[in-house]
Amino acid sequence: MQSDAFAQSLLRVIDRNDRYLLVHKPAGVPIVSPVSGRDWALADMLERLGMIDSAAEWICCHDADAEYSGPVTLARGSDAAAVLLTENCDDDAVVRFNSGVGKRKTATINLSPDAPQSGSPTETELRRRADRALAQRLPLLVDDRTNAYRLIDGELDGLPGVVVDRFADCLVVRVLEGKKGGDREAARRLATHLMDRLAIASAVVKYIPKDRSCAKPGAATVLSERLGQAFTDEPTEIIEDQIRYRVRLTDGWTEGFFVEHRENRRWIAEQADGRRFLNLFSYTCAFSVAAAVAGATSTANVDLSKRSLEWGKENLRANGMDETAHRFYRSDVREFLKRARRQGLLFDLIVLDAPTFSRTKKPRRTFQVERDLCDLLGDVTEAAARSARLLVTINHHGLSADWLRQVVRRATGHRRAGLLNGPAVPLGLAGAGGKAQAVAVELDQR
Repeated sequence: MQSDAFAQSLLRVIDRNDRYLLVHKPAGVPIVSPVSGRDWALADMLERLGMIDSAAEWICCHDADAEYSGPVTLARGSDAAAVLLTENCDDDAVVRFNSGVGKRKTATINLSPDAPQSGSPTETELRRRADRALAQRLPLLVDDRTNAYRLIDGELDGLPGVVVDRFADCLVVRVLEGKKGGDREAARRLATHLMDRLAIASAVVKYIPKDRSCAKPGAATVLSERLGQAFTDEPTEIIEDQIRYRVRLTDGWTEGFFVEHRENRRWIAEQADGRRFLNLFSYTCAFSVAAAVAGATSTANVDLSKRSLEWGKENLRANGMDETAHRFYRSDVREFLKRARRQGLLFDLIVLDAPTFSRTKKPRRTFQVERDLCDLLGDVTEAAARSARLLVTINHHGLSADWLRQVVRRATGHRRAGLLNGPAVPLGLAGAGGKAQAVAVELDQR
């Protein structure tokens, strides 16, 4: 059925109010009714997916007189309802369309990331959007093998400026101040509503400043408040695919575990059996834990933070792993790769989870992903054994997956690399232009 095709495509609402609904649809998914060949069925599909309350509110028909810039299709109905469908929400396009039947009222939507947003959602709107987000994540809510995942992903769920992650029996709510919202009171109401819906007793709300360049992300510098029952500052154990990890929910801006890497960790686990694994910018070594549990013969973890590496050892011990098969290097990644080349160290499986920006004191240098990733990948290939597999991930909203593929191809071309079917986008997270873009390659294919 056509509605099934839409469900599989993970339609997501970009913007909505009482005049229009703007929906993102991946390219290639049909939007016409298989019976009539017209797109009036779009509203019915959106209702079936729980994205609108009633299709009667969004009586859709094609508007040939619509004015727009960017690849947007318009379906127009009553005076107060128009559905717009876009296949590319990354363009800085201003969409203009005529709303109303027989009235030439013009509405404008600015798709730019810096476009001003309307006021905070009403209590009813907030609850409705939160419930819709939970419904879309039902497979996660009923999965007893995993209890850490994203519940609310800002604009993806019609709640810009707010991100909510679940970690076992606690919620972490991040208010991204200065970014398309970041309403503190709305975040508190959202946390309370989700706690009630999921029977969760505790939440911590963190207020993330717009400018973090001069601040350290430690607990003392993060403005936060706790809701519900008191909880300890001690590590909390979570599970993902029945693998245990330790998180610290009040530790700072991050908790020691990135839920957006779920599919990336699964991909690494699928490749790991019998391989020597190298984890660059390893943080708390979650990739290595997934690889070790899946049968990697050894792991090497490289990070500048001694505390993060010790945390990684905790994660391994939580899964009953023998630390003797695992190495931890407190080092700048490029310095480690130089030593690995001198010592003849080679690896069969490598993950490079590149930061957007980092700074080291010894040697004094900076890393900027857009400027330096290609050169760093060239160094990585020298530590790769024959037919090694490489997963490269970035988390830079201004860089696309296409950009990443081009950089990986350029950096690994001398090793005759071929693209592999990489990780999927995790359920509940944004797709194109979203989080943790990843590209996987195998070297020496030809």
